[in-house]
Amino acid sequence: PNYALILVNTSDATLTRSWVDELRLEVAAIPGARIDVRPFMTGPPVDNPVEFRFIGRDLDVMRSVGREMLDEFEQTPGTVMPFDDWGEMVNTIDLSVDTERAYLAGVTSRNISEELDLLYGGGRLTTLREGAHLVDVVLQLTEQERKSVESLSEASIRTAAGTVPLTTVATIDAGYEYGAIGRRNRERCLTVGSQAAEGFLANNITTDIGTRLESMVEQLPLGYRLEVGGEAEESADAQKSVSTAFMIAVVLIFVVLLVQYNSLLKPMVVLTAFPLALIGAMFGLFLSGWPLGFMPLLGVVALGGTVINNAIVLIDFIESTVAKGVGLRDAVAQAGLVRMKPILLTTLTTVGGLLPLALFGGPMWAGMSWAMIGGLSLSTVLTLLVIPTVYVLFAERFGMKVAS
Repeated sequence: PNYALILVNTSDATLTRSWVDELRLEVAAIPGARIDVRPFMTGPPVDNPVEFRFIGRDLDVMRSVGREMLDEFEQTPGTVMPFDDWGEMVNTIDLSVDTERAYLAGVTSRNISEELDLLYGGGRLTTLREGAHLVDVVLQLTEQERKSVESLSEASIRTAAGTVPLTTVATIDAGYEYGAIGRRNRERCLTVGSQAAEGFLANNITTDIGTRLESMVEQLPLGYRLEVGGEAEESADAQKSVSTAFMIAVVLIFVVLLVQYNSLLKPMVVLTAFPLALIGAMFGLFLSGWPLGFMPLLGVVALGGTVINNAIVLIDFIESTVAKGVGLRDAVAQAGLVRMKPILLTTLTTVGGLLPLALFGGPMWAGMSWAMIGGLSLSTVLTLLVIPTVYVLFAERFGMKVAS
């Protein structure tokens, strides 16, 4: 197949979505081509936000199930321009040579191949010179004749004894075959995918379709399976990578705090601040309407250092006050009053720096910024209440050493 890419710049980003929907309706009526109209995406490329891969052995079974999968896509609200990567069956012409007749006629398979290649592919007979230019003279059938099966049945094969009609030494059969057979990891794979309509989340559509497709595949013999692709697969891979980085960060922070405080309980008190930031980040994404994607997850990981820093500052003030002879509960009260202003100012300046990205940063930065803004705002307020409470609890109930 032939491929082309057309990139169109719109004068206003708010017009892009409506123009994409309008253009999809117009190109859907063009036969013989699959035209995919979509807004320009940022981040890791995802060809089909909603995608399922059907893997098996028998081509006919896969083709039949592929049509049923495509029907499920078309009947599901929110899917746009569903398709499968095998496409439609294509016309074929099967030429079977009768070796006995060909031998008696003095015709070889090579003779037939060369003759048909000359008629349909063209062969250079000679070269003409026009001034300083050389022009090849090519012999082949006309375009109309090359598209006709009758021209093939009327072809003759040249031999040393003369010409032999092709139909006397070969049988010509017209039929259909698969235009493309996809493979993935050396297994036959049929992929069905679609775009997600405005107002629909690809993951929700995937869950909706996946339930029905799983029940369909369960009825097949062993050797056939269904895999989820698209945004669901990309999100899972991204979350796995971020989760690994997050666990490494937590372990390193715990080790540093363990060395700093020489205590197992105090690092646990400090790390209590992180769940507070996570709650705030989810709340910020909920209010702003952005999904929990790869960039917001990075923002959540980045939040860890800031909120833990606030907890360390608060605990350090408590311990330095207790070291001066002040009671634990009085020291906690003083820490909340004295350190509240610096912590709030630090949070406000950080939130102020993130607001431009949240409002004008576009799809790549807005989700991450709102996650960090929500996490910082809520965790700052809760840190001033929860961290002192947990510190007192660990000191009075579990015997945690307060100060050296």
